[in-house]
Amino acid sequence: MRQILGAYQLLTGGFGALYHAVLIVRAGGASLGGLVFVGLFALVAYAGYALLKNRSNGPELTLVAQALQSVQISSSSFAYRFVAGLAFWVTLGSTGLGISGLDFGAFYRWMTASTFGTTRSAAPFTVGINLIAAAIVVWLLYWSGSKKKRR
Repeated sequence: MRQILGAYQLLTGGFGALYHAVLIVRAGGASLGGLVFVGLFALVAYAGYALLKNRSNGPELTLVAQALQSVQISSSSFAYRFVAGLAFWVTLGSTGLGISGLDFGAFYRWMTASTFGTTRSAAPFTVGINLIAAAIVVWLLYWSGSKKKRR
C-alpha cells in the first residue's frame, strides 16, 4: 500500500506543481498565493517520492500533505481548498449538508477579501472534509502507530 500511495502522490503532486507553474508563467506573473500552492503540490510529490524510496520522513510528509487536503473552509471573506488527486467532499454550512461526489484533479481555491460596510451577497459559511484524504490520514496514523508498537 505504501508504494501505491507513494506513486499516487508523486504523480498527482508532480502534475499539480507543473500544471500550475505553467499557468503562472503563461499569465505573465506570479501571485504569492499561486506560488504557495505550487509549493504545496511539490510537497505532495516529494512526500510520494519519499514513500517510494522508503525514506524515514515519507509517512510524516504524507501525513502533512494529506491533512492539507482534508479540509475546506469558505465564507464571504475567506476560502481554502486544496486537492492533488481524488476528493469526495462532504460539506456542512448555512445551506445544509452537501455531498459533492467523486472528483479527480489538481486544484486549489484561496481567497481573502475585506470590505467596509454591508455586503449585498454574502457567501454562506461552509466547512467540509475530503473523505479520501481524511481516510489516508487515519490509515497513516494507525499504520505508523502499529508499526511503532511492533518494535
